[in-house]
Amino acid sequence: MAIASRTSARDSSAMDYLTISPGGPTVMLAYRALAPTGIGMLSIRNTFDLTTRLVRSGAAVPMAALLIAGAAVTAHAQPFPSKPIKIIVPSGPGVGPDIVSRLFGPKLAEGLAQSVVIENRPGGATTIAAAAVANSPPDGYTLYLTITATLSVLPHMSNNLGFDPSGAFAPVVMVSTMPFVLFVNAGVPATNVRELVDLAKAKPGRLNFAGASGTLPHVAGFMFMAATGTDLTFVPYKSVAAAMPDLLAGSVHVIIEAYGSFRSHLQSGKVRALVTANSVRYTQLPEVPSAIEAGIPSFEVNSYFGLLAPRRTPPEVIQRLNAEMQKVLGAKDIREALQRVGMEAAGGTPERFAEYIANDARLWGPAVKASGAKLD
Repeated sequence: MAIASRTSARDSSAMDYLTISPGGPTVMLAYRALAPTGIGMLSIRNTFDLTTRLVRSGAAVPMAALLIAGAAVTAHAQPFPSKPIKIIVPSGPGVGPDIVSRLFGPKLAEGLAQSVVIENRPGGATTIAAAAVANSPPDGYTLYLTITATLSVLPHMSNNLGFDPSGAFAPVVMVSTMPFVLFVNAGVPATNVRELVDLAKAKPGRLNFAGASGTLPHVAGFMFMAATGTDLTFVPYKSVAAAMPDLLAGSVHVIIEAYGSFRSHLQSGKVRALVTANSVRYTQLPEVPSAIEAGIPSFEVNSYFGLLAPRRTPPEVIQRLNAEMQKVLGAKDIREALQRVGMEAAGGTPERFAEYIANDARLWGPAVKASGAKLD
């Protein structure tokens, strides 16, 4: 059975082998496919007399060479995939990309009738994982679960990422999206965006927002200021999680982040959600207006996850992976599982994903420049 596992391991169930039994009745060439059904077995059986004649005539060696060549052709011609697929994620276990990959991994493995291995490579603001895939063979067996930062934000922070952000990858499919939401401490005297903007303009620099330097919450704050003509002070933290206690205590006024991290605090009434940074309302926060409804249409901050393959991966391999992921993302249990962690299943064609990445990268450029964020 195809499974998803944490560590990579060689699959001993698949092998090409040649068995020649000169002392017995059989000469066998066998190739066993990876598929659980065992389809792909090819055998040539010859009688003992034929074997004896081949050996005596000196034709056994050429025959063996012919059989080996046949095995190579058979192995090369087998349909994709014929060995385990590795998905490299840019985070440690239990964090967003890892969670998402382990939600869809088992069902993708089932659809492909092949093992799917999840490999965690955190660090370098996602560049370590991305570069590993960009420099892998373009055969579809090594994929990258990208996040917004890799191709939309980091290219504006550094010219030396270890890969070409505009040409190193072949998009496969957008997996999920997660719109950001502007949250305020319950003590901030603003119940909607207009009141927050008026308050910020009345006291320039007095209101603050928090996040980790160079991350989406940091850059999103500058995107909000550009969209509203306000001046808020950025307070850097190691992470949004580190800033959360101060937001709840009131020393931090605003955080722009994905809904999942704030679900319990929102329900407790300790924070308020003023606007969804998207063109439409967020299905999990139907009472919160969209950026367009709030009068700030340029304030659009979406976090996405998607699968990328190395550039020059064969189109038929990309299409096979995309087709299976469409089935996975259309499954009710997967959609519900993603919603439980604050995300919405996406899908679509590779071309559509490529277009989205290009547009998103253009959207983030001005805000990254305004923030002054650089990748060290």
